[in-house]
Amino acid sequence: MPRNKLKKLLPTPESIRDSKWLGWCAPILGHPRLWHLHRRSVALGVAIGMVTGMIPGPVQMLIGALVCIPLRANIPACVFTTLYTNPLTFVPLYILAYNIGRLATGDAAPFVMPHDVEWSWVGMTRILPDLAHWVGSMGNTLLVGLAIQLTLFAIAGYVFTMVAWRVIVVRAWRHRALVRAQRAQSGFSLVEMLIVLALIGLLGALMIPGLKESSLRKQVQDGSSLANLARSGVQMAYSLTGEMPKDNKAAGIPEKEKIVGNLVSAVEVKDGAVTLTFGNNAGKSLEGKRLTYRPAVVPGEPMVPIAWICHKVAVPKGMELKGEDATDIPMLWLPVECRGGEKS
Repeated sequence: MPRNKLKKLLPTPESIRDSKWLGWCAPILGHPRLWHLHRRSVALGVAIGMVTGMIPGPVQMLIGALVCIPLRANIPACVFTTLYTNPLTFVPLYILAYNIGRLATGDAAPFVMPHDVEWSWVGMTRILPDLAHWVGSMGNTLLVGLAIQLTLFAIAGYVFTMVAWRVIVVRAWRHRALVRAQRAQSGFSLVEMLIVLALIGLLGALMIPGLKESSLRKQVQDGSSLANLARSGVQMAYSLTGEMPKDNKAAGIPEKEKIVGNLVSAVEVKDGAVTLTFGNNAGKSLEGKRLTYRPAVVPGEPMVPIAWICHKVAVPKGMELKGEDATDIPMLWLPVECRGGEKS
């Protein structure tokens, strides 16, 4: 659409504020109506351009832009409109204004045409001075004519812009209504498409968390196999001493940071309990999470094999649980063997 293309070409208050050269003008040129394609601001900009375009010399655009600022008129529309006066139209427009002035004032003085332009370097340098002298020679008659002519031009420009804008908008509305009607007659309607998309989105929203939990649960299951090294050390130390090892060294295994794997960044023994810290290539949601296996023993019988209890699993009858549970992995991510009911 032409309006959307123009929006991309025109500056915005934000681009002026961020500009290296125009940033200092942001408080003056930052009002949205100076640049946005709003019906009334554009119409007012056209009206101002119709007036300032009749100013002799190369300052028409600058003066038009300065007038637009306090009136909150569209500057690009004003600057573009001033181009209706050019070397081909300037003299005829001033002649028209002079004749309007003669009708209004009753001046019967004969009209004097401007001197012919001499096509030489000297003649070209004399164009503006000669033109200014010719305009000044027509006196008050021209001023009255210009006032009437520019008033009519400004009103006509404003009204024409408002009407043309309205016609374009109505045509665009009718075109969109026709397109919607054609779409309604063929294929799905917009409402039906939205319902289908909403159902697809709902199904996806229900499936994605389940897939994520399944993936994380498998990572926990795979990573927990690294605890076997520490559990063997705890079992051996307990069988030999009858006491639970306080740390990795007492269990006869490497330091916790040196027992690592694809999904586990550390394995720590503390008072017999074996805690895995997940990391490395584990999912981001698992990073730093811990899973603890606690030893359950028959009191006074160190030769009886240890039963390893994971999180909420119940303690076997006749056994006593050692160590503290540091598990902070959500229940849904834990393997099935770690989700049993806890007995007191």
